[in-house]
Amino acid sequence: MPQHPTNRHKPYAWETGPMILLPNSILQADDAPPDPKAASKTIAVCNCLIRALNSIYIQAPHVPMIEYANLVSYCLATYQCLLAQLGTTFQKEEEDARLAEWGNWLESCAARRNNFSTEMCKSMMDDFMPVLHKKLSTPRNEETGKMGLDSNTQVPIFWTNHDVTSENQLPRGLAPDTKAIRWWIGRKKADWWKFSTCGFNGLPRELKFYREM
Repeated sequence: MPQHPTNRHKPYAWETGPMILLPNSILQADDAPPDPKAASKTIAVCNCLIRALNSIYIQAPHVPMIEYANLVSYCLATYQCLLAQLGTTFQKEEEDARLAEWGNWLESCAARRNNFSTEMCKSMMDDFMPVLHKKLSTPRNEETGKMGLDSNTQVPIFWTNHDVTSENQLPRGLAPDTKAIRWWIGRKKADWWKFSTCGFNGLPRELKFYREM
């Protein structure tokens, strides 16, 4: 069960878009899967990915150049987690081509074959987010597991974008085994996870590089 949220009146920047978080009410849809427990965990997983994408989109214009390498690593981890979640529904040459282009570009930036551009990053995200949101919103009747993700460089995307005040637990394999393991792994790539929407305790927080307009 979700933990009780603290009293606050103003939503965090990442709660309001650009991608809308999936409501639990999707479970009441006519085509919803018959296993509500599995579906609620799938929604939690999808919302982790949506929060990660929102955190990238909102912070990118304000991240200093010295942090670009860390941001690219965080973006790539998010992309790799997206591929794992989409699984066999990912169609690299069809409707998911824009998402694949973003991933290829991030890989080229990480390999220093391209220079990272915050404007380019946001523009490419604008191209794929509507179709991606529709895919993530499609009810599924399976519980997501670890999906072959790396425990040090990819799985923490879920840990640090899982709002425990509003959602149920993550599926086994994505949730950290113990607080000690979570702390130990989190310290390894701490410079990546500072862009996330939640702390390693699962409590939501404002974005580090967010500037209110």
